[in-house]
Amino acid sequence: LVEIFRLPVTKGDDVVNKVLPLDTVELDRVIAEGKGVIFYSAHFGNWELSGVAMCHMGYEFTTVALPQEDPRLEKMYSDWRSQHKMKVIPMGPSSGMKCLRTLKEGKLLALIADENYGDGNIEIDFLGKKLILPAGPAQLSRITGAPVIPGVMARLPGNQYKINLASPIYPINSGNEKTDLEVLTRQYMEALKPWLLEYPDQWYRFRS
Repeated sequence: LVEIFRLPVTKGDDVVNKVLPLDTVELDRVIAEGKGVIFYSAHFGNWELSGVAMCHMGYEFTTVALPQEDPRLEKMYSDWRSQHKMKVIPMGPSSGMKCLRTLKEGKLLALIADENYGDGNIEIDFLGKKLILPAGPAQLSRITGAPVIPGVMARLPGNQYKINLASPIYPINSGNEKTDLEVLTRQYMEALKPWLLEYPDQWYRFRS
């Protein structure tokens, strides 16, 4: 929380310098395909800081965020995200279309997708529990053809961070949309599982 409130005075290069070197060969290849890329992540570690790191490493993206109830807090979040090169789509009735437009322009879209935010969700078995997760990432991937790259940034000793990115997961279209969405969503979470298990104290779930 302290790191988040310090973001307005945090320099992007200072954040990047704390991140271990990241092999971006596969990421660059996927971006070059031109269909856009969906980063699929969780409320893990300092997810806001991971966005700062990626943007200042040259991977500027658009994300979706719940508007803050307090307009002063909303302005603060909006200002520092803009300062660190992030574009934000407020979650609402038009957010889906804006996400589609972002991907169809070949751009990067980052989604924190381990929480249930309303209708159109998928239930999966994960780590011995039932999880209700948004279907949006899989739907966007199927519609646009954009691959999904699951990943998290883990906090390490010595005030360092490591960005972990899984291999890209491409959309499937078997003719059964419901099954496809379930299969894809399960694949995304399974790709995150090794890091969630390695750093269980860094995964924060605020909703069941």
